[in-house]
Amino acid sequence: MKTTITFESDVLGTCFHPSDATIIAACEISGAVSLTSIGEDASERRFSSKYHKGSARCVEFGLDGKELFSGGEDKSLQILDSATGKPILKKAKAHGEPINCISAIAENMVVTGDDAGVVKIWDTRARKLVMKYEVNEDFISDLTYVSHESTLLATSADGRLSVFDIRKKKPIKVSDNQEDELLSVTVLKNTKKAVVGSEDGILSIFSWNNWGDCTDRIPGHPGAIESILKMDESRILTGCSDGKVRIVNIFPNKIVSSLRDHDVDLPIEQLRINADATIVASVSHEDKIRLWDVSDLGTEAGDGDSDDDDEFESDDAGSSGDESVPVAAADDSDDADEASEAEEPQDSKTHVVEAKIVVPKLPELSTGTATKRESDQTEPTKKAKKVKKVMPNAKQTAYFGDLD
Repeated sequence: MKTTITFESDVLGTCFHPSDATIIAACEISGAVSLTSIGEDASERRFSSKYHKGSARCVEFGLDGKELFSGGEDKSLQILDSATGKPILKKAKAHGEPINCISAIAENMVVTGDDAGVVKIWDTRARKLVMKYEVNEDFISDLTYVSHESTLLATSADGRLSVFDIRKKKPIKVSDNQEDELLSVTVLKNTKKAVVGSEDGILSIFSWNNWGDCTDRIPGHPGAIESILKMDESRILTGCSDGKVRIVNIFPNKIVSSLRDHDVDLPIEQLRINADATIVASVSHEDKIRLWDVSDLGTEAGDGDSDDDDEFESDDAGSSGDESVPVAAADDSDDADEASEAEEPQDSKTHVVEAKIVVPKLPELSTGTATKRESDQTEPTKKAKKVKKVMPNAKQTAYFGDLD
C-alpha cells in the first residue's frame, strides 16, 4: 500500500529529518515551506507558511536537524527553526538568479546553486559568504558533498561536472562537456566512483581523481534521470521523466528492477530517503509527496533471477540497454576488478518490485533535534485536504549582512 501527503500547491522539493525518520519537510510552488509528521494512520502538519516570493524550489535540514534551509525563485536563502517554523536568518538576495538547489555540508555551513551556474558556500554562524564559484554556464541541478575529502560535486545543465575542494578558491577539475544536460549526482564504491544522471537517460560513471571524462556509461532509461538516490555502495534508485523509479546496480552495471506502483505519468523530480532507510519519498509535478516502504527492497532487488511472477514483472523500457558500455581504459586495479565483474553473464530481463508502505508510529518532535522547474511558470490549481497547522510568526528575527 502506498501513502501520500497532500499540499495546497505543487511540491518542488522535499527532505527528511537527519535523525527522526517520521519528520519530512517540503517546499511548494506557492513559496510555502512546511514540516509534516508521518503517523501510522495519518499525517500532521507541524507548520506551514509562505516564506518566499514566487516558488520555493529547494529545502534541506541542517546536519543536526535543528535548522531548515530553503531557497527560491526570489533568490533568497532562508533559515528556519525546524521545531517551530520561526525564521532565524535570511539573505534576501543571496544570488543574482533564482536558487535551484541547496545542501548542508557541515555544521553551520550550507551550499547553494543557482540558475546561472553559480555555487556559493555560506557560514550561517558567522553570517557571511565564505566561497563563491562561477565555473558553470547553466543552472546547477544537483550537489553532493564528501566530507572526509572536503570535496563538493556539482552537476550543471551546461553538460559539465564541477569538482571543488571547499577550502580552495579554484575548482579541482571541471569535466569535459558531456554533450548532454547533467541533472543528478551521487558518490558510491567508498568514494571511488561518482554516478551522474543526464537528460538523455544515460548514467555516466566517473572515477575519483579522474574527472576529465566518464569511465563507464549505463544506458537503458527512456528519459531524463532527474534524481539519483544512493541506497548502498553498489545500488542506487533513479527517478526518471517517464514516472518510474528504478533500482540500478553499479559494477556489475545493470538496471535491476522498478517500483511496480510508481508509474504516475509525471517526471520524478526528486527522491529522498528517511533516517532509518525504510521510506523513500518522491516528488513529481503534483501537489503530493509519495512515500514508499523500501525496508525489504534489498532482499527483493538482489534476487534478479526470481521465478515468482506474482512479485516481479518485466519492464520493457529498461530491458534493451541494461549492460554497461565502457568508454575508457580501466587500467587501475579497482576499475579492472569492477569491469571484470560487469562482464559476467547476466539476465537481461528487468524486473519490477512492488513497494509496500508501513509507516512507523509517530514520536514527539524533539526541539533539539535540482533542475529548472517547469511548474514555476504555472499557477497551482489543486486543493489539499484539511490538515492541522501551526502557523509560525512570519517576522524575520535576524539577517545576513551585505556580503557583496
